[in-house]
Amino acid sequence: MSPSRFVAALVLAAVVPDASAEPGPMPREIRLDSFGDPLPEGAVLRLGTTRLRHGQWVRSVAFSPDGRELASASFDGTVRIWDRATGKELRRLEERIAEPQFVAYTPDGRHLITTQGWHDSPRPNGIRMWDARTGRPERSLAEQGPRRAAAVALSPDGKRLAWVDGPAVIVLDVASGRPALHIPMDRVVQVSQVAFAADSNRLAVGAETLLRKLDGPLSGEALREARAVEVLERMGSPAANALLERLAAGSPGHPLTDRAATAVRRLAH
Repeated sequence: MSPSRFVAALVLAAVVPDASAEPGPMPREIRLDSFGDPLPEGAVLRLGTTRLRHGQWVRSVAFSPDGRELASASFDGTVRIWDRATGKELRRLEERIAEPQFVAYTPDGRHLITTQGWHDSPRPNGIRMWDARTGRPERSLAEQGPRRAAAVALSPDGKRLAWVDGPAVIVLDVASGRPALHIPMDRVVQVSQVAFAADSNRLAVGAETLLRKLDGPLSGEALREARAVEVLERMGSPAANALLERLAAGSPGHPLTDRAATAVRRLAH
């Protein structure tokens, strides 16, 4: 056999597969829904879409500064980032969060700030900063953040974060992670909303006052009782709390009993 024919025979032998070898698994066919998103294995059809959808309630949403992305925080424990134009999920924060309550982009669009908190728990929860491009955690801004499902707002310049703390508002300096202000609200039962002005130097607060909370016209006696309960609640001393508990254990259905019981529940949270 000539050298050229010998080399050709060797090459042919190298490329011919071994007939006795076990065939490998066939690649799984990936089915797509009408939006072009992959279906779960075994599924042939999807009613609706997975775009812009979580597995639980959505608590907070925020647009990126350039308007191209939308971040959403849900009780399913995830914070997801979506393409605003198509609704397609782009990425998620790497770690699950226990009931994320708030999400916001920093003004440069490079970071996300989140708060979290168990809805039925009075304990404070942390505030964290994340890389918006990768979803990786960057640093903790504060270990003691908003309680429960308190309203939160980030200033337009990204330098301050404000949240509701009962009848008061706390303002955090984002750079240092230290509280910058504690703003008590006089004659307020509960602050419900908070928002920064466009200049980042003023703060608007929505609050529920004592008289607005009470239903119907108040007689002189009822007004004195309501104010007495409010004073005891605002004092917050052990003696005042003990007196409130005694009033709350009074005659069922009496307005004073009901107001004292409501005050006791607020103090417990």
